[in-house]
Amino acid sequence: MAYISIKKLTKRFGNFTAVDNFSLDINKGDIIGIVGPNGAGKTTLVSMLTTRLFSTSGKAILAGFDISQNPNDIRKIIGVVFQESVIDEEMDPYNNLDYQGMLYKIPKEKRKRRITRLLDLVGLSEVVKKEVAKLSGGMKRRVEIARGLMNHPDILFLDEPTLGLDPISRNSIWSYIKKLNRDHKTTTIITTNYMQEADELCNKIAIINKGKLITTGPLNKLKDSLKGDIIDIRINSSRAEKKAEEIFRRLRWVRQAEAYDSTLRIFVTKSEQKIEKVIELLKKNKIGIKSITLKKPSLDDVFLHYCGEELK
Repeated sequence: MAYISIKKLTKRFGNFTAVDNFSLDINKGDIIGIVGPNGAGKTTLVSMLTTRLFSTSGKAILAGFDISQNPNDIRKIIGVVFQESVIDEEMDPYNNLDYQGMLYKIPKEKRKRRITRLLDLVGLSEVVKKEVAKLSGGMKRRVEIARGLMNHPDILFLDEPTLGLDPISRNSIWSYIKKLNRDHKTTTIITTNYMQEADELCNKIAIINKGKLITTGPLNKLKDSLKGDIIDIRINSSRAEKKAEEIFRRLRWVRQAEAYDSTLRIFVTKSEQKIEKVIELLKKNKIGIKSITLKKPSLDDVFLHYCGEELK
């Protein structure tokens, strides 16, 4: 039985449907990435799962608790790092966590021990008493993560956890998230439109667009679903691109051909052996090439494959 079970969860705001019959099962200990473009419904979905928003219809069960019938029980077992900052920048990291611990009615001595461990976990032991406003953006985000862990949550929600951070801060936070999951088996739900983040952190992916679940599965299986390696070809004109697409779609050794954003993408097996044939075929049909690249599928490619048409 799934640790988190979401069944036909829907949220409407008037005539607008933000989340549309969303269903998903999540196992205990998973790090799952809910990925999609801006406005896809990711934050609305998390707001319902964390009991900040009532659903219009459908249901969700988290660790045996129903989001509609047992909201208080759910709040006790989850931690949330919101997209927007909720820490008090006039206080230091220690007092931000201490205040959060008091909200959860954690006894004083236990709070002290937990705050010390958490600030050490996220690498902030040396700035315990420094005003948050004077910390870097990456350090502030680490305070947010430590705050979300004060109640030792069974389920951690991270909404765009590294939005706006520099690469060094981003990689540092990724390390903390992986360590947390490895050491404590914390079930973690990450919403992001940054595909490298999901690729780096998650063992399972759910792609959402316009409120609907497009596809879901283990990361490696989603990459395998693209039917081979990728050859991207930038062609001199849209007319020539269309002609090339028609040619490649007729070939038995091309598993799929699709054009978008001035690029023709073809999927083949043993691409290193096929790329010479591709170039020869384009020359034979007098189709000019701006560039041609060969690569293995990434999560970016999976996302474009499933959402590319709608994002044009």
